[in-house]
Amino acid sequence: MAFSGEAQVLTWQRVDMALAAASPNAQMVLARSFKHWLAAHKQAPLLQFIAFNRTTNGSGDGNADTVICAGAGTLLALYGKKYTGVVLSYLAISNHATAIQAQKEVLLSGTAAAVEVMAIYTNGLAFATGMTLAAVTAYNGTTHSLTADSWDGFAVISA
Repeated sequence: MAFSGEAQVLTWQRVDMALAAASPNAQMVLARSFKHWLAAHKQAPLLQFIAFNRTTNGSGDGNADTVICAGAGTLLALYGKKYTGVVLSYLAISNHATAIQAQKEVLLSGTAAAVEVMAIYTNGLAFATGMTLAAVTAYNGTTHSLTADSWDGFAVISA
């Protein structure tokens, strides 16, 4: 999907709902501090909230990569929470419009169930081609992690 922005208030409502079961730290950083920083310093840009979950980025049941944006866009925030597995899994984003690549622009990792990871780019991380997300078994690979070792979460992007 191409970027189709909306008013910040709608994006932050979705972020608040997605973080309902998150740690207080994740709620404070993403839903409060970063939101206020964007409003104060970026003059309320149009944003887009993209949710993903273990059934869309794990290898069970023939799941595919999660396309966050099929064209140029800017990643502002990424949040992931590991499902149940205890095997090392990488939450990765590639600069590609349809598939995860061996080279990753964003790479977060975790082993324990319920571990939370997040990345915030205050000035944005620009992607020229697109943004595709997957849970992978190796930092330089494209093999998907099992669904149990995969991630639930969301990304916030802008144009």
